[in-house]
Amino acid sequence: MSNAEHQLDQKRESRAQRSRSAQCKRRRPRWDLRRTVSWWRRARISICSAARVRNHDTEPLAACKVCADVPGGLSEIIARSLSKNPTDRFGSAAEMREALRRFRQKIEDRIEQEMAVIRESMAGMEQRSGVEAKLQDLLARYPRDPRAFQYLGEFYNRCQRYGEALIALKKGIEINPDHALLHWDLALAYQRNSQRELAARALKKAM
Repeated sequence: MSNAEHQLDQKRESRAQRSRSAQCKRRRPRWDLRRTVSWWRRARISICSAARVRNHDTEPLAACKVCADVPGGLSEIIARSLSKNPTDRFGSAAEMREALRRFRQKIEDRIEQEMAVIRESMAGMEQRSGVEAKLQDLLARYPRDPRAFQYLGEFYNRCQRYGEALIALKKGIEINPDHALLHWDLALAYQRNSQRELAARALKKAM
């Protein structure tokens, strides 16, 4: 092969390499462009959704309508905190905390009143079915209050239904492991159910 032919082959190889390099460069921008367009479409949808929420005139749906278990008073606090008008919201976290404290105190006072009536009924125990129905109703309305389980467990102990007492009292302890009366009634249930070792453990936690 002559020198001229060798130089010609080198030029052809060089042109081929430049052509392949140019094709690769052209391919990358097309791929990046597709990804950019896809990202921009998703971003535009998110921005439009946020704008619709911001410009929506109606207030958020009440929490008690979304979940029937949410009390009306708590639903009002949630609605105020989510109000679209900033002047209608709580002025500070401390103000919202105080509203929640008053709501909780009101609930606790109501529970205490209802439990006082039930305790009077338990003193006689003439109408056991009626007392149990009231306790079950109380538990259904306040499923996270350990006192409801404690009263129900105490009732079952008085009725010598120790197995049911153990179940109720243990559920209450799951909610509040430091509730002394729950451990006390649990110790009584274990003792009367001939489980003395477990009774001693429960009594130790009650003291």
